[in-house]
Amino acid sequence: MNTAIIAGSQGLAFAVPSNTMAFVVSQIMQFGHVKRGYVGVYGGVRPVHRSMQHRYGLKTPTVVQVAGLDPQGPASRANILPGDLLVAADGQPIGSMDDLYRVVSSLKPSTPLRVQVLRDAGSAGLKSLEVMVQLEDDSKRQLSGGMRQIRLPIPEHLRQAAYTDFQVW
Repeated sequence: MNTAIIAGSQGLAFAVPSNTMAFVVSQIMQFGHVKRGYVGVYGGVRPVHRSMQHRYGLKTPTVVQVAGLDPQGPASRANILPGDLLVAADGQPIGSMDDLYRVVSSLKPSTPLRVQVLRDAGSAGLKSLEVMVQLEDDSKRQLSGGMRQIRLPIPEHLRQAAYTDFQVW
């Protein structure tokens, strides 16, 4: 299925893979929407030093650092904390939020997800933990029109921009 065609570009088009289409269509026909797992984490990519990669057996040079959590979300209930480093989910290496989303979206809601976490243990360095997160159906988190029901808090080290932050021309 073509999703976009750029006119005048010698036939350049973007398409959705057929296996994705088959999954989405079957979900819509069965449930009226696509059921996907929800974790309730937001974060960003953090590069790790090569020595840390070897010490903890990491398969990627980056990890996901948790910036915040949905306070009532599955990750929060599983005791994942802001600042934790997510390194694997369901046995697959996690080097970005896209990697985490790919793993979570392949699982059904209410599936337990095994997440490997590195947590700062103070003077002892990093401690490796395995946490079980019970995925939720992300459609339960939506209002009509596709709007999200929750608003994740702004990380403490960021603030909203004020009008006075910008130069007026």
